[in-house]
Amino acid sequence: MPDFLTPLPPPFAEELVSWFRKHGRSLPWRKEYLPYHVWLSEIMLQQTQMERGVSYFLRWIQRFPSLRDVAEASEEEILKYWEGLGYYRRARNLKAAAEKILERWKGELPQSPEELLQLPGVGEYTAGAIASIAWNRRVPAIDANVERFFARYLDWEGSPKEKGFRRTLASLIEKAMEEYAPREITQALMEFGALCCTPVKPGCERCPLEKRCLARLRHVVPLRPRQEKKKASVRRIVIVGVLQDVRGNYLLCRRPEGEILGGLWEFPGVEVPGKKEVSRKILENFFREKGFAVRVEERLCSVRHSYTVNRVLLEVYRCSWRKEPPSFMPEGFFLISPCELEALSFHAGGRKILEEIKRRA
Repeated sequence: MPDFLTPLPPPFAEELVSWFRKHGRSLPWRKEYLPYHVWLSEIMLQQTQMERGVSYFLRWIQRFPSLRDVAEASEEEILKYWEGLGYYRRARNLKAAAEKILERWKGELPQSPEELLQLPGVGEYTAGAIASIAWNRRVPAIDANVERFFARYLDWEGSPKEKGFRRTLASLIEKAMEEYAPREITQALMEFGALCCTPVKPGCERCPLEKRCLARLRHVVPLRPRQEKKKASVRRIVIVGVLQDVRGNYLLCRRPEGEILGGLWEFPGVEVPGKKEVSRKILENFFREKGFAVRVEERLCSVRHSYTVNRVLLEVYRCSWRKEPPSFMPEGFFLISPCELEALSFHAGGRKILEEIKRRA
């Protein structure tokens, strides 16, 4: 059995909390630790860099200052304020959770991890983070930053996702929470992994725990934690048409609910299959199949955007009508006036196309 599983592991809480009090970032949700703010920040910071998360948080709080405001807003507006953060399921879960909190807990975010886990979009880590940071409860929150720190500190050779390793971390964290406020322990571990014990080029020379870090002492820091194989990215090419009618309305489509990026708006387009060469004919045929008589004209721009494992290149063409659009639009297609565009939520690629259209206007 590895030595770090013995009942009395090396102490680390004092140095860690001392470091956090000196180096922890000043973040808007740390001013008062309002439960709504803590919950919102945890959801926003999933798959989002801190600087970007802070700017979106401040903008969101201006429009939705309370949990009730989130519950009562339309999904369209929620998605609009989330636009650009990606992983839009988080925004939908946020609204669904706010509605549930309003109905079941009278608008007050629950305190226990068991109840927090009943909320859409809240997993084990997020429940622990909210319970410990917002409510100061002794509940561990183990994210990638925490896994990385302990994998190095304890020189763990296995996967950081193994249940035995995570149980050990939970035990160490709970013990630290007996000495210091759970809120401080949770945030200190997160900050330490984000600012000092980083994935690449960790700051070992300025680490207060350097002399007790087993990976440092054994010169294996770059090998910890063990790297898991990442999913291969999928490269895709989509040819897109920008089309206006005589009144200046744009032809747009809305992605079906339940799909990736579901509910978001975009300019219509079609994926180029396999290694087939991009051609205007592909786009003309796409529009013809939808019942539109369209002429594909000059190339407007190329746009790149990513979601999940997909790396997408949008080849964008300006188009014109060969004859007026049909009176009844096919399902999922809409004619939208220019003044309405700003109120709609686009994915990152669609927003870039819109910005290019404005630039050329």
